[in-house]
Amino acid sequence: MTQGNDQRRRLESQRDSLQKTWDLTNDKLKYLRNEFAIETDAANKFKLEQQIKHEETQLENLGRQLEKIEQDLSRSHSFLQGVTNSQTLRRHPLEILNAGQSAAELLEAQNNQVQDSEQSPTEIGDPFHPRLDQKFPKEFAAIYVEEKDSLYIVRLRHSQQRPLDTEPDEPCLSLPKQMDKFNPLEIRGEQSYFSRNGQAKRIRKWLKSLSGEVKYVVIHDRTDFEIAWEMFRLSEDEHLGSSFTTIRWQDLQDPWDDDDRYIPMELCPTDCQGSIVAYANRKELQGVAAEMTLLARYEAECFENIKEFFSHLRQVRSQVSLIFIASHGFLEEDSRAAALGEKSSKGTRISLREMEGRDLRFLKTWRSIVFMNACHSGRLQRDQRSQERSGFATYFLQQGAAGVVGTMGEVKDEYAPRIAENFLSE
Repeated sequence: MTQGNDQRRRLESQRDSLQKTWDLTNDKLKYLRNEFAIETDAANKFKLEQQIKHEETQLENLGRQLEKIEQDLSRSHSFLQGVTNSQTLRRHPLEILNAGQSAAELLEAQNNQVQDSEQSPTEIGDPFHPRLDQKFPKEFAAIYVEEKDSLYIVRLRHSQQRPLDTEPDEPCLSLPKQMDKFNPLEIRGEQSYFSRNGQAKRIRKWLKSLSGEVKYVVIHDRTDFEIAWEMFRLSEDEHLGSSFTTIRWQDLQDPWDDDDRYIPMELCPTDCQGSIVAYANRKELQGVAAEMTLLARYEAECFENIKEFFSHLRQVRSQVSLIFIASHGFLEEDSRAAALGEKSSKGTRISLREMEGRDLRFLKTWRSIVFMNACHSGRLQRDQRSQERSGFATYFLQQGAAGVVGTMGEVKDEYAPRIAENFLSE
């Protein structure tokens, strides 16, 4: 045991030393590229170009050495030993986005990889490099979060940054549970504690290195911990969600595909055009009147009965830019019994089970955005039978929605109109 610990310490020391060298080389490379961009003399540009190539080779070699040490460290921990073909830890389409051109190509490569892995299991740390012509846009970075034995591991990826894999760590309290247990100041304290302990320092340093290069951070959290990564503090005054545009990515298998292929989802700007269709629980929620005033500016078609609202959506044959829902949300132990609607009677609600019986075909033609200003509307739970994570968000995405906005916990009535106003103003 002592010998193993000594070896681990040596590897960590080597990693830290190499990391410093990598950081210095990377800074030098950025400087040279900036100089090359503003240099006008042909001879000087040629010299800078040769220096850039040299530093790029050095950086690539250092990156390979660091990756090898990270793999050795990972294998030395029991968390990463003996893992083969686990469904929860198997690579998904987003993991290779930084190496490819489009989601369709990536999914094809991913599905081929899954088929191959069924014949020859691969350890988690082994890299997969699809042979595609172009890299994913440098404006995007990705955070992958995986779970094993009640621990989580974070993998950070960007097309022009060295990847970072953290060691297994204890999760912090989930945001929904924090909201049930603590007041707002205590929640901020919990998030601050999480952001400065455990693996947080390495994560912070990596994320802060993206400043100026990255506009969007895609969060691909496969765990059930419900960690509020958007509230992760990068500094005393900065949070991940305020420093970058954050996107939660959810893997969705096509329910009608016999080979369980994933539904293609493109990470690209979407220009939503068309009408707005809304449901508002005006009877029970006082703040809804303010939301309806906002929607009136856009000539939204509004419903006050949620089942009539969904019946209308089934018949839509024209372009819809936004589906807006202002409602109570009801979370149940059975994920498919979760519902939206009124408190007064279950007959004035629609459950996820009932939604799944309604096909919204227009979403596959016009990529609408769904906005749910309702308690727990963005939460995903394990389905008791399939063990897949599901919820209102996955329903709309499988129907073809371009994106879904929901909430992780309860929404106070006085805050709901502000949330809607901020969203519509964007």
